[in-house]
Amino acid sequence: MFNRTRTLLPEFIERLDLTNGWPIEKAFKRKGQDLDFGYKSGTLTNLKRGNPVPEKYCYLLIKMRWDHKPLHEVIAAFCSEQEGIDIARADDSQILNVICGPIGGEKDWFVAGLPDLGKLFDLRRHLSRVGRPAKDAEEVSEAVRWMFIDVGRLQTGNPLLPGDEAIRIAADWGHLRLEDYQANAISWWRRDRRTVMVGLGEKKPISMTIVLPLREREWHDVRDGNRVPYSLGAADLDVPSNYLVIEGLGQRPVEEGGESTAFTRGALMVMLAQLGSLSNCAFPPRNDLRILAFASNEVARMRLKKQHFKATGTKLHTMGVDLYDRCISCNRLKRSPLDDLALGIMTVLSHTLPCM
Repeated sequence: MFNRTRTLLPEFIERLDLTNGWPIEKAFKRKGQDLDFGYKSGTLTNLKRGNPVPEKYCYLLIKMRWDHKPLHEVIAAFCSEQEGIDIARADDSQILNVICGPIGGEKDWFVAGLPDLGKLFDLRRHLSRVGRPAKDAEEVSEAVRWMFIDVGRLQTGNPLLPGDEAIRIAADWGHLRLEDYQANAISWWRRDRRTVMVGLGEKKPISMTIVLPLREREWHDVRDGNRVPYSLGAADLDVPSNYLVIEGLGQRPVEEGGESTAFTRGALMVMLAQLGSLSNCAFPPRNDLRILAFASNEVARMRLKKQHFKATGTKLHTMGVDLYDRCISCNRLKRSPLDDLALGIMTVLSHTLPCM
């Protein structure tokens, strides 16, 4: 997160221009120095012009709302109108994803979704270049560590939070030690290598995804809020299964060699391959396919809603996060064109991942 770039949305910039909501550069610079964000000459000008800047300066603008009333009023009104967010109860990361465009100027593929992906790529040929199962237990542990750092930084809204501190915050929030989660993830991976996969950048893995195929009873226990997915063991998995849980998504920290550009394109393809290969996915489907996920932050909630996941009304009791459910029906009359596209892509991708 340290080096990736963001741009402010044009409509947000226009609102600040019309209301004289921008802070003065001297105050912006001083705030950056006070928060150890630093400051590079011309950064505020680039923000006003809609040019990409390091993400930390978008956070800096958000933090300036407490020092500049017109800016606070614009942010409050914009967040309320766009996403129904009350900034008095929102953290900085929630605000960031309302007022800014996607990371690195690229689209968030979990939001843009399947139609774009299906049109742009020969998926079956492309997958081998963007993802694979974790190669060994050490890589599984490392991928889980990335996820904990991601969670800790999102929970605090601080992309500059040191990794060890982010891990501690994530562990406290989830009531689970990193080492215990790593042990569980390794047991899932040993049951089937496809449960834990990594997305590939130019030189190394840059993202990770975890998908769990469960027995029907265990899946409903999770959906009803009676169990948390990370408490499940290898014996609870069922391959293939029509009952799946998207358990984890994270990216390699930029300061540890991750890439500053958006990672979501490859991560989405990898996740679809997991969902297809770990299930009885077929086109046309012979059984309903049920997929469960949880929204640990506003970014996750937005992505799930864009992909037609529905809130179940239950929460993971250890963290209080909302559970979301997606059903792809075997009944043709109940399936949408998006369902058919998802099934087609998942079926194609599933053939690139043999049983492991």
